Amino acid sequence: MTIIEFQQNFGTEDQCRQYLFEKRWSKGFVCPKCGHNEFFDIQSRNLYQCKACNHQTSVTAGTIMDKTRTPLVKWFMAFYFMAEDKHGISALSLKSKIGVAYFTAWTMCQKIRHAMGERDKNYKLGGAVELDEAFFGSPTEGGKRGRGTDKTAVFVSVSLSDEGKPKYAKMEVTDSVDGESAVRYAKANTAKGSEVRTDGLNIYPTLLLTPRPDVLK
Repeated sequence: MTIIEFQQNFGTEDQCRQYLFEKRWSKGFVCPKCGHNEFFDIQSRNLYQCKACNHQTSVTAGTIMDKTRTPLVKWFMAFYFMAEDKHGISALSLKSKIGVAYFTAWTMCQKIRHAMGERDKNYKLGGAVELDEAFFGSPTEGGKRGRGTDKTAVFVSVSLSDEGKPKYAKMEVTDSVDGESAVRYAKANTAKGSEVRTDGLNIYPTLLLTPRPDVLK
């Protein structure tokens, strides 16, 4: 989505609020306290009050924007700028782009990064997945290279498209590169039924259990 398209879709508070309403209650309002679906729209306070139990809630309740004083259009622009650039955006740059104080921009960046990290932790790769280990950092002088090195060990997995091109990747630092650790990582980060491809190293034996040796069970 270009920035022009983004502004056309989320250029006003009402557009942002309606988007959040539809995401939270895709089939219509449901009171989080009693489950009733009729409500009063308290526009002056951006709240929805249940007609049955009088419980009040908002579209931002339970989100990183809960009780925020920053306009939603600025939050949405922050989402756009942080997601659009693969290198992210600094708080100083965000401050000037959306017109907020530096501390506000810094807080927004911290909250958005944390939310993105939590989402990534729960996301599992699916389909065809390539799994391997990598080593980062500099070895001590005279130390081993490759497997057995004292560099930091990391499991890396990448899901592939039907054309064999990389789609999504996940990485995790590991204390040891062994079969137990590899299986734990694969099961935690890969959806069941995925085709896991490895280099056949003997640390991956329990991933290779069937005549189609790379199907994760």
